[in-house]
Amino acid sequence: MSSDQGTLDAGTPAESVLESATARQFVTALRTLEERGELDDMVALSTDATRWWSVGPDDEATGPDGARQFWERYRRSFAEIGSEFSTVTETPNRVVLEWTSRGSHHNGSPVRYTGATVLELDRADTLAGVRLYYDTAATMVAAGRSSSGEGEGMLDESTTASGRNSGLSS
Repeated sequence: MSSDQGTLDAGTPAESVLESATARQFVTALRTLEERGELDDMVALSTDATRWWSVGPDDEATGPDGARQFWERYRRSFAEIGSEFSTVTETPNRVVLEWTSRGSHHNGSPVRYTGATVLELDRADTLAGVRLYYDTAATMVAAGRSSSGEGEGMLDESTTASGRNSGLSS
């Protein structure tokens, strides 16, 4: 497996072009998390050694518990969020997904930002690591913060304190 599926046509689901079963499961789990707030499918992709990493302060975790905390923090950052994949590149050990996410913050302001997710796969097509790169300034400005890089990334005070309106299922 080594392919550059390239730019996806509008409306083409990323999972329809991915060869890696784990990458397809990741995209499906992300959609479930964003749409319904359910974390279990994403957590199930993690082994004890899977590393989860994202730009921003303190955004690194390991294993299933780390995955739960990592993705819960992501989902609680927005009242609503959805990602559309625009480009897919795949090799035997790595999948790169470029995307645009749109939604709203808890204060009602819209959010739109772009980024890329790198999935690291082992020989058994098991998820070894996930790295997220995105425009942190766009998420902070939309939440009413400066783009100085100071603060707590996408989280706003009401979210860190209570998680209300997070979209996470109980």
